[in-house]
Amino acid sequence: MAMMHSPTKLSARVGGAFTLFGGYIVGRQLELVPNELVVQAWRVMNWPRGVYSIARFDLSDRDGKTTLVFDHTAFPRGQATHLASGWQANYWDPLTKLLG
Repeated sequence: MAMMHSPTKLSARVGGAFTLFGGYIVGRQLELVPNELVVQAWRVMNWPRGVYSIARFDLSDRDGKTTLVFDHTAFPRGQATHLASGWQANYWDPLTKLLG
């Protein structure tokens, strides 16, 4: 559980690296459009070497409110349920609590 509170390192440039949860999740910034889009090559360190998925965060303004559309693809077979619960517990629930 301590790794969940480890610092995040996140580059603000295309091609730059990021690490989350003490290095348990790593990747590269593939595309960055301020206030619109973040696309990342994203992997969990216990996946086979060289295997990356794609995480995409699309942001848009709808009636003065920000809408986020998230898509996570190309991850290893059998990981969908685990990843969905991880995103919910570690990202969406805390964001909802913070912004709610």
